[in-house]
Amino acid sequence: MFYGVGSLACNLPVFLGIVLSSFFTAGFLSGLTVFVAFSAGMGTLMIGLSVVAGLSKGSLSLGQYAARAQTLGSAAFVLIGLYVTWYSLRSFGYV
Repeated sequence: MFYGVGSLACNLPVFLGIVLSSFFTAGFLSGLTVFVAFSAGMGTLMIGLSVVAGLSKGSLSLGQYAARAQTLGSAAFVLIGLYVTWYSLRSFGYV
């Protein structure tokens, strides 16, 4: 529950930007479709991580892959940040 509340700062702007813009630009049915797709994607990720954490008895270790996973995760965060910045600037007409 705390993870969900804490992640709102990251997820809420993306969620509102994508879902609300689809409601206003493409209509109600398209907006509803985007909402369901976004919810299914996030739900699948959260359920999958919860199942893995539950099966691992509370300790999840990547072992020899930890360094690669950290590098890949860091690169993904940088790319996602650049995309969100570009998308936001484009949405507001600055680019």
